[in-house]
Amino acid sequence: MSVLPAIWSVLSLASGRVDPWPILDAVGGAEALSRAGRAELLRAGVPLDLVARAQTQPQLDSPMPFLLAGGRGYPAALTQLPFAPPVLFFDGPLDALELPGVAIVGSRRCTASGRRTAASLARAVTLAGGAVISGMAIGIDTAAHREAMHHGLTVAVLGQGLAAPMAHGARRLREELIASGGVVLSELLPALPAQAFTFLHRNRIIAGLARATVVVEAGVRSGALSTARHALEAGREVMAVPGHYREETSAGCLAIIEQGVGIVRSPASVLEAAGLNVPSQGARRGALPPHTRLLEDALQRGGTLDQLAVRAGISVVQACSLLAELELAGLVRRLPGQRYERT
Repeated sequence: MSVLPAIWSVLSLASGRVDPWPILDAVGGAEALSRAGRAELLRAGVPLDLVARAQTQPQLDSPMPFLLAGGRGYPAALTQLPFAPPVLFFDGPLDALELPGVAIVGSRRCTASGRRTAASLARAVTLAGGAVISGMAIGIDTAAHREAMHHGLTVAVLGQGLAAPMAHGARRLREELIASGGVVLSELLPALPAQAFTFLHRNRIIAGLARATVVVEAGVRSGALSTARHALEAGREVMAVPGHYREETSAGCLAIIEQGVGIVRSPASVLEAAGLNVPSQGARRGALPPHTRLLEDALQRGGTLDQLAVRAGISVVQACSLLAELELAGLVRRLPGQRYERT
C-alpha cells in the first residue's frame, strides 16, 4: 500500500477541473502541498469545498503506486499541460515514459484496414525508439498496443481506476502490456469505475504525453477527435490517416484534415512529425528480415496485401509487417484500395 495524503486524494477527485500548477507554485511544490494547512491551501487557490473535504477526509491507503504533479518521476511531457492530473496512478515499469511518445488513436468500431494501419504505425514508432500511447480500448487502440508490445514499449491511459473491475479481454491485454515492459496509467482513484466523461477526460493525458497524435480512423462523433483537439490545444503535432470519403470510419479524419492537421502519407511522415529518426533506405534494407526479398520480388507487379502474400508464399500477417518496414524505408508506397507498389 502507498499512502496518499488527503489533499492529493481530494485533488484527484477534481482532476481535470482544478489546475494543479498554480497551486503548486503558490505553496512551493508537491511536498509542501502535502503538509499545507487550511489557510495556506485557501491562499494557494484551492477551492473552499475541496479544502473542507481535505480537512475531514483521512489519507488514502492506495493499492496502486502513484506519481504526484511536481514530484519525482512525474512525466515531463505533462508539466506543460494545463489541468494535468494532480495524481497519476500506475501499474508497471515507468521506462516507457522516458521515451518520445506518439499517440495512435481511433474508433472502437474500426475496419480491418484501420487495424493494419495502426499496427504498421506502431511498429514504425517503436522500431524508431519511441513509445506508443493509446487508451487500451478495443479497435484501433488495441491494434496499436499489441503491435508495439512486439517491438518496444507502450503506454495505456485508462478511463477508470486501476483497481476497478475490468472485462476479461481488457484485463488480459493489460497483463500482457505490463509483461512486455509497458505501463498502464490512470488519473482516477484506484477503486473508481469508468463513466462516460472519464474517457473524454483521460484523452487530454494521452495527447499531453505524446509529441504527436495520429488519428487512424474516426467517425464524426469519435472520442479520438477529442484527443486530437487536446493535442492541438497543447501545441502538439496532430495527423490523420485519410480514408475514402464514403467510409463512415474516415469521416472524422477527413474533417480534421480539412481543418488543417497533417496527413499521414507513410509511417515515415509520422516519425518526422514526432522528431524521431527516419532510417535511411540503405540502413533499413540491411536490417530487413529474410522474407523481405521474396516480398520485394512480388512487389514488382504491385498488388493488394493478400495478393502479395500469396505470391511471396508467406502469411498475410507476415506480409503486413514486412510491408510496414519497406514503407518506412521508403521502398514501397501504399495506393488507394490497400494496394502496394515499389517506389
